[in-house]
Amino acid sequence: MRRALAGVAVVAATALLVSACSDDGSNDQKAAIEQANPVVAATVRYTGSGFEPATVTLQQGQSITLVNGDSVDHRFRSTPDAFDSGAQRPGDQVTWTFPAVLDYQVAADGSDQHLTVKVQAKP
Repeated sequence: MRRALAGVAVVAATALLVSACSDDGSNDQKAAIEQANPVVAATVRYTGSGFEPATVTLQQGQSITLVNGDSVDHRFRSTPDAFDSGAQRPGDQVTWTFPAVLDYQVAADGSDQHLTVKVQAKP
């Protein structure tokens, strides 16, 4: 009987220590959910005549969805190098989260039109 009680005490103490010392993972889970479901602050459409709208303001961690509304393939890239859409066919869209508090310029390959993405710090 004493051995059984001692065993129960050891198991209970171990469980208490493990739960006190471990992270519940809620921050990791929250980050994974935010990455899987980005907060889209704006949808921008690109046509041969340019980006609509031409300027977007976001909070850090928010995203834009960029739609290729042109009749030809385009690749969209930002300066600084935070964003590269890869080849986007007409009608394709890509969602991108801008990671740093900066002003980005996004351009379509072969075009001189730019989208300005202003990323501000979270309040």
